[in-house]
Amino acid sequence: ATAISIYFAIDANHQLVRNEKLLLFAKDALTVQREILEQHTGYWKMHSSLVKARVDVLTEGEVLLRVQMYELLGGQSNTQRISPEIYKEAYQLASGQVGKNHPMALILEAKHIATGGVLDENGEIDAETSVRRMQSLLERWQGGLPEQHAELLYQVARVELASPKAEVRKVGHEHAIHSEEIARTFYIEGEDEKPVVQPIGRRVWSLIFQEGDAISLTKAIALLNEQALPILQKKYDPADIRILKTMAYLAIAHLQRSYHKNGAEQLEDIEEALRVNEFVVAEIVKQSGDGYNIAWQVMNNLAMSLSAKARWLETNNINQTSQEGTNQNPEMLKQRAASIWWRIMQQVHFKDPSDPAPHVWYLNTFQAEIPELAPSDEEHAEWQKKMDWLP
Repeated sequence: ATAISIYFAIDANHQLVRNEKLLLFAKDALTVQREILEQHTGYWKMHSSLVKARVDVLTEGEVLLRVQMYELLGGQSNTQRISPEIYKEAYQLASGQVGKNHPMALILEAKHIATGGVLDENGEIDAETSVRRMQSLLERWQGGLPEQHAELLYQVARVELASPKAEVRKVGHEHAIHSEEIARTFYIEGEDEKPVVQPIGRRVWSLIFQEGDAISLTKAIALLNEQALPILQKKYDPADIRILKTMAYLAIAHLQRSYHKNGAEQLEDIEEALRVNEFVVAEIVKQSGDGYNIAWQVMNNLAMSLSAKARWLETNNINQTSQEGTNQNPEMLKQRAASIWWRIMQQVHFKDPSDPAPHVWYLNTFQAEIPELAPSDEEHAEWQKKMDWLP
C-alpha cells in the first residue's frame, strides 16, 4: 500500500510539473507584440485557431489544463474579434468542472465580458449590460486567493472605467485602486508586475480619454511618473516595449494638458510631450518598423506634438530659421509633422486597404492640425488610387 501510494504521489507530481512546464511554454510562445500580428487579422485568426487545435490535442482528458491554456490564448488574442469566444469556451469548460461561482469561472466570465463579449442587437458592445453583469460577478464572489480577487476587480474596473457614465467610472476607479492594493500585498519585486501595473494603467486610460480635464490629466501624469514607470524601470530595459507604451501615455497626457494652459506653462507640457514622443517613436520604429498599429499611434502623437509646438510659436511670434533653431521654426515643424502623417497613411493603406476607418481617422487628424498642408478628401482619394498602382 505504501509503495502504491508513493507511486501515485510521484506520478501526480510529475504530472503537475509537466502541466506547469506546458503552461510556461505556452505563455512564452504566445508572448508577441499583438499590435504587429493583429494588423493582419486573417493571419492572427488562423494562428489562434491552429494554436487552439493544438491545445485540444495536448490537453485531452485534462479539462482544467485546457481551461488555463485557453485563458493564455485569450489574453494574447486580446481583440473583440477573437478573445471573447475563447474566454467564453474557457468559462463554459471551467463552470462545468468547478461550478459557475468558483473564482476561476467568475474570472473567465469577467474576461469574456471585458473583451467585448456582451453585444446589443446591432452587434455593438452593450456597455450598460456589461456593467450590470460585472457587478453581479462581484456579488457572487466568495473566497478565492488574493491574486484571483485582484484579477476579478481589475476586469470589473476595465468595463466600468470605459462607461459613458461618470458615476460608473467613479466606482471603476475604486475597484481599480482596490485591485492594486491587493496586488501590492503579494507582489515581489522582479516578478510579474502586471497585477499592480495594469489597474494603474486602466485608471490612467480613463483619466486621459474619458475625463480629459486638467485635474484628471495631472492625476494621470502623477500615476505614471510615481507608480507605473518606477515599477517597470526596475525590471526592464529603458527601450522595453512595456516602458515605451507607458511613456506614450505620459506624452499624451502632457499634450492634452497643454490644451488647458497658456503661455510658458503650455509650452512646458508641449515640450515634454515632444521629448517623450521623440524617444518612443525612435525606439519603436527601430525595433519593429513603422508598419503596424502602435507605431502609427505613437507617430501620430509625435506629429500632433510638432504641430502644437508650431502653433505655440506662431501665437508667440517666434520664428528662428538657424540650424540651431530647427525646433523653433513653425514651418519646419509643420513640414515634419506633415511628412509623418503621409508616412502613416501610406503604411495604413498598404497594410489594410479594405478598412478605411483608421486611414480616414489619421487623415482627419492631419486636416484638423495642419489644414494648409493636408490634402483635401478629393486629393486624398486620388492619392489612394496612385498607391493602388504600386505592387
